[in-house]
Amino acid sequence: MPGFRCAPGVRVPRVGAVEVGPELAVLGAVEARRDGTVLPLGPPLQRKVLAALALHGGRPVTRDALVELVWGQRAPAAADNTIQTYLSGLRKVLEHERLPHARGEVIVRTSAGYALSTPPVDALRLESVVARVDQRLSGPRDATGVLPASLVGDVDELLAELGTALALWRGAPYPELGDGDGAVAERRRLEALRLLGLELRAALEVMTGGAARAAVDLETMTAAHPLRERLWALRAIALCRAGRQADALGVLAEVREVLARELGIDPGPELVTVQVAVLRQDPAVVPALRSRRPAPPVARAPSVELVGRRSELAQLVDLHEQVVRAPGPPVVALVTGEAGIGKSALVTALARRAEERGTTVVTARCPEDAGAPPLWAWSQLLRGAGVRVAQEEPADDVGAGYRARLRSVDALLEATGGPALLLVEDLQWADASTLQVLHLLATTEGPTRLLLVLTWRAKPSPAVRELAAALARRHAHALALQGLDTAQSAQVLALTSGTSPTPAQAQALHERTGGNPYFLVELARAARGDLDALVAGGASSEGITAALRRRIDALGEKAARTLAAAAVLGRDVEVATLTAAVGSTEDEVVEDLEDAYAAGLLQETGIDRFRFAHDLLRETARAGVTRSRAARLHAAAAAALSTRGLPGRESDLAHHWLAAGPAHASKAWRAAREAAAAARRLYAYDECAQLLRQALAAVGDDPAALAEDRCDLLLTLGDALRLGAQWLDLRPVVHEALAAAQRLGDLERVFTAATLPTDGAYWLASPYGQVDEVVVAALRQLLEALPRHDDPRRCRVMLSLASEVYYATGSAEREALVDEAVAMARRLGDDRLLLTACLAGATSVWRSARSEEQLALAVEAVALARTLQLPLALADALTVHVAAANDLGLVEELPQALELARSQARELELLFSQLLLDGIEIGWCAVRGEHDRLEQLAAGMARLAEPMHLAQLQSSAAAVALMRLWWSDRDEELLAVVRAGEQAAGVPVSAFVAVVLCRTGRLEEAAAYVARGLRIEEDDWLSPAIWSLAAECALRLRDPALASAVYGRLLPLAGRPATAGSGIVVGPTDAFLAMAALAVGERDTASRHASAAERVAERWRAEPVLRWVARFREEWAV
Repeated sequence: MPGFRCAPGVRVPRVGAVEVGPELAVLGAVEARRDGTVLPLGPPLQRKVLAALALHGGRPVTRDALVELVWGQRAPAAADNTIQTYLSGLRKVLEHERLPHARGEVIVRTSAGYALSTPPVDALRLESVVARVDQRLSGPRDATGVLPASLVGDVDELLAELGTALALWRGAPYPELGDGDGAVAERRRLEALRLLGLELRAALEVMTGGAARAAVDLETMTAAHPLRERLWALRAIALCRAGRQADALGVLAEVREVLARELGIDPGPELVTVQVAVLRQDPAVVPALRSRRPAPPVARAPSVELVGRRSELAQLVDLHEQVVRAPGPPVVALVTGEAGIGKSALVTALARRAEERGTTVVTARCPEDAGAPPLWAWSQLLRGAGVRVAQEEPADDVGAGYRARLRSVDALLEATGGPALLLVEDLQWADASTLQVLHLLATTEGPTRLLLVLTWRAKPSPAVRELAAALARRHAHALALQGLDTAQSAQVLALTSGTSPTPAQAQALHERTGGNPYFLVELARAARGDLDALVAGGASSEGITAALRRRIDALGEKAARTLAAAAVLGRDVEVATLTAAVGSTEDEVVEDLEDAYAAGLLQETGIDRFRFAHDLLRETARAGVTRSRAARLHAAAAAALSTRGLPGRESDLAHHWLAAGPAHASKAWRAAREAAAAARRLYAYDECAQLLRQALAAVGDDPAALAEDRCDLLLTLGDALRLGAQWLDLRPVVHEALAAAQRLGDLERVFTAATLPTDGAYWLASPYGQVDEVVVAALRQLLEALPRHDDPRRCRVMLSLASEVYYATGSAEREALVDEAVAMARRLGDDRLLLTACLAGATSVWRSARSEEQLALAVEAVALARTLQLPLALADALTVHVAAANDLGLVEELPQALELARSQARELELLFSQLLLDGIEIGWCAVRGEHDRLEQLAAGMARLAEPMHLAQLQSSAAAVALMRLWWSDRDEELLAVVRAGEQAAGVPVSAFVAVVLCRTGRLEEAAAYVARGLRIEEDDWLSPAIWSLAAECALRLRDPALASAVYGRLLPLAGRPATAGSGIVVGPTDAFLAMAALAVGERDTASRHASAAERVAERWRAEPVLRWVARFREEWAV
């Protein structure tokens, strides 16, 4: 970087010298490496400090300047101390061998401030290499006026050196510093250097036989920098040297239009000279003798499919160049538009360019046909990348599907290795499991060299829109393709029909088609050169559907009928299945399909396999088939598939039997059940549940089906919903299954149904405050019906009932149930059952008075899981142990417990455990004012939760939002957050709203909330926070009755944090005891409690809490 000078007396390491310490890089997010290993630079603000020092090029930066660069005008009161902390943190990383109190060698303190002695080596190298190559190419020009007449030095060496320097670019420099003046100026300078380097590389390629490759790159560069004349000149020369003189002249005409439109000027002398050289076919631009490096394949000239898509293609090619240059998170492009708009043509052209650059390209298409198995498009990507998916017995815990998805994503990334382009088309037909795994892939954090391009039609499903919104938040690049303009429409018509339309014809057909390329092509084909007749016919007589219908009818009646049958069965056509459906011979069917292939209606995808060339063709061919005829075709196809017994075709078979009508219901529901089992083996629980619902619908039409069949389908559906964590959908299915099992008088089926909601769940089974009376009644009946002696089933029923009645009045019953279940498991000598009892029981006894017992059960569960070598159960037990320690305020053991639990959860990729543990730490980060760590955890939680789209995760986000502000003294913002929580319903937040209203002086409104009731009579996991907040309301609203009501409830909790579950800490209970005591006039007692609160806060190392307690004591003189 220019003018890099270190502070006086500081040694500047030489680039390339032996052992220069860490290497700093700024061409992208600031980065430091030592011996090739990326160093952990700490939280975002600490990285910002390092970027600010690097930006100043070795010149000292005052502490005040650093504060302004980091926080702007919103610096916290302790900003100076925080800056010093960040500098110390950076020194620990960058100067790891520095002795205590020794002089810094990388970050140096001078009288003028702090300076960085290590320059950014990537910026220096880019600058020096570009300058050296530019100097080599600065001699006399040839006849083009652009390229040098001769070269100095080895060209291959220059290209290699330039390529290495350009590959250092990882993204925009200094992103940490935002739009500060200094950062913007340096960023622009470095971006200009990079552009010059790309220009020089293109010039070298043109001169040495790589003109075709250079033409591809220069097309992208001119689209991105349309006013840089040198790039246009080089592009024209490259095209001419690649044997494309006409395209070269077209480029020169295009730049003339661009300059006139944008600046009102003519091309400069360089472009004029190049144009003259092209027209004269000067030896400087005609194809020359190639160097020893073979040229890559020449890119195909723009075809009708790419008319009007040059800008979009250039954008995609530029994204591809990003992943070629350097690793990083996956780059995602979303290409959308109506059917026929040119999405496939665009991404196919991108794939061609990528393959020419040596990139691995894998394509997949989401099938429209309902018979495709789940994750079909994803399995295409895996196969295309050479990933072999091992068949395994599916696990039956709730997080198994998530872990399986992560494993497959990792396998795909490992298989693709270097630069890779993954294309997934027609996402509007993707199943839920495919969308989930694509979301996981797109949001991978690790370094990759991957470009993921997704296409779908306009107006997609809500699930696709949700995915698009989530990826947009991750800065995915969106390309919404629109119709062509009139001139581009005219070009398509001319290329297709061989006749150039008049302006009036072009305008009329453009208006009729909206500029849709596929529609234009089909109309031009229908016109057969007679555009006048086409225009005169009008839209009513010659619409797109009519044009397609005419092409199909032209095949003849027999072939058209075969094509219609194929369209009913699916977009992909299989000769054997179609032959059985139409009752013909294979030779006759192939002959019909070949006629359709010759007419451009079908594509051949393999031996005896075809595909409709476009969805609109299939829709048109299928349009005249009656439902009765379609049902018979599906039945014949299903019978043929059944006879052939092809493995892996369960979904296809189920689709055809289900579409065959009520006459085949017996086969339909059984086929759907088998397809659901296959989906479950793939962890595709959404698709499994959908198939089971279809089976339930079909079983009602089967007169031979038994009541047991329907009950078993309901139980299997319930289990799929449980595994998919679809708790809200599970309850109604459980109710149906219970009713069916009870009608049968089948105790085992009743047991299975009644325990489904709590099977394997070690957290509360019901939403806050709700009791499922249907399930509770069934569980009570089971206790009456089961033998009275010790029995594993009886033990499990007691545990399930304890969980189900958690929110019922009183806690005595559920705690008695837990005590008896744990004792029974001990008597049975069944350690696995005892482990289950400890885990389930720890949650069911969750209230302040039983916190010690909850902790004891968790500790025992940890020991049992280790003895039994059950890693999943161990993760659950460690997580429950952390939750219990959190409620008790055991701050000394919490860090180690958190680390143990988090390590186990991460190793097993347990989503819910990781979220809960991060939420607990966030609560304590807020208490201690560790804002950077809080934001780091919050961002990690958002990344972790986002791809799963689970409603249950909303409460985690709400808790994070609350704790982010609770100790921030930003009460107005806090009020908005708690009001939003109130609107979302679920957990009651009236006490939170009331106390923030009090703090903001809205006492009348707060009193109204208190009058409506704060639920202080409840005693559950939320109660410690509610009682505590009620105490503060009682003091501020001068309500001694409320204070008396909560004081006795809070007193046993002295010394503990006032918690609301596992992610919220509203303060030390002792502080709220002081408020309650003061509200009833007990000032001395209040003073003692306030002193205790200060001691607790000191033990917590919680400066924000200490300040809060001090303000309380000062305000109320206690």
